[in-house]
Amino acid sequence: VHAGQGNPVSKVMALTGQRGADVSFEVVGLEASIDQAIAMTRRGGQAVLVGLPRMDAMITVPAFLGAVMAAKTITGCWYGSADVRRDVPRLVEHYRNGYLKLDELISATITLDEVNDAFEAMKNGDVARSVIRYAD
Repeated sequence: VHAGQGNPVSKVMALTGQRGADVSFEVVGLEASIDQAIAMTRRGGQAVLVGLPRMDAMITVPAFLGAVMAAKTITGCWYGSADVRRDVPRLVEHYRNGYLKLDELISATITLDEVNDAFEAMKNGDVARSVIRYAD
């Protein structure tokens, strides 16, 4: 569901017969999208918070109806809850063997001089991820 195109909670509820998602992932880190992820999660479901919010960010969950009665689990995910010593070498191996497709996630490769244009393109939705290539 594209959060920038209509109400994502309404869309998820419509797609699930008003039940809600078993698991929702919030990857942006904005208070509004965190609230939406929790709201679109079904009773007994899990909202996983991956995005990094500001240090002073606050979310609002109705204590009775939104948490107690809904029996939802809200889980933070710090760096993917990875075991870095074990997982990073494994991920590098998967990338080198072609099992982990990372190149497809890069929308553009830019120089440092193109950073401002890349930010504008990202804000406009023209690209998702740009990689800065520094001079050799």
